[in-house]
Amino acid sequence: MGGVLRARLLNRSVPLKAVHRLTVNGHDFKRITFAGTGQAESAERHLRRVRGLGIFPQVVNRSDNELLLEFVPGRSLETIELDRVEQFAHFFSVLHGVETRSLELEATGFHEDAQRDIAFLEQVGVIDTLVRHDVSGVLEKVAPSHAWCSYDYIDSLPKNFVLTPDTRLVGIDVEALVPDALTGTGVAKLLARSDDAFRERFLAELALRPGPDIAPSLQFVEIAFLAGWLKRLFLKGRQRLLEPERLAPHREVRGRA
Repeated sequence: MGGVLRARLLNRSVPLKAVHRLTVNGHDFKRITFAGTGQAESAERHLRRVRGLGIFPQVVNRSDNELLLEFVPGRSLETIELDRVEQFAHFFSVLHGVETRSLELEATGFHEDAQRDIAFLEQVGVIDTLVRHDVSGVLEKVAPSHAWCSYDYIDSLPKNFVLTPDTRLVGIDVEALVPDALTGTGVAKLLARSDDAFRERFLAELALRPGPDIAPSLQFVEIAFLAGWLKRLFLKGRQRLLEPERLAPHREVRGRA
C-alpha cells in the first residue's frame, strides 16, 4: 500500500459532534452540538418528519448548529435480544412506511454502487477473486427490477437503541435517520449482528406488519449493505474490524426468508 494512501487511511476522524445531557428544573434533555449548521438542520428536518411515531426523540429546539432533544429514559441495548423481536419489527415497519417509493432499480444507482463496492474489495485485497466472482454473480441473480426507497435507520447497532420503561424501542443516533435509503438497509445491519433464531423470528414478525415487503429483495439489500460497510471500514483504516467472512453466505442464492 502506498505511503500517502496508508497515511490517509490511518488518520483518525475528527469528532463531528458533541453530546451532553442537561437537567433543567428537574427535566432531562439531550443537547447535540454538530460541526456545522447544515448537519443540525438536516437532523432536525428528519426528526420532525417522523415525529409522532414514537420511535425517535422529539425535537425541542434548534439554534444554529445545536439541537436540543427530549431525553429518552431507559436502557441502551448491549446485544440483539431475542425477546425484543416484536419491538424491532414495529420499529422498522413504521419507519419503512415514511416516504416510501418503488423505483426502477437501475434508476437508483444502488445496483451499480454495490457491484463497484464488491470490485473495490477485491482490488484492495479484502476479498479474493473467487469470492468477488461468486458474490457479484449472486447480486446479479437476485437484483429486483424495482427497489423500495424510504426513510431508514442505517446504523442499527444495539447500542443505538434505548428500551424505554414502556418497552418501546427508540433510535437515539439521529444522524443515522436518513431519507431515500434502500429500504431494509437498517434491517441488513441488524441481521448482520444477529443469530439465526432472531433472524427467523424477526423476519416472520416483520412480514405480518404494514409496510413494504422487503423479503423478495432482502438478499440484494444485504449484499449491498455488506459491500458498502466493508468498503467504508477499509477506507477509515479500521482493518481490525473487517469481517469479509460475512459475505460467505452470499456466495450462493439463498431461499426466501
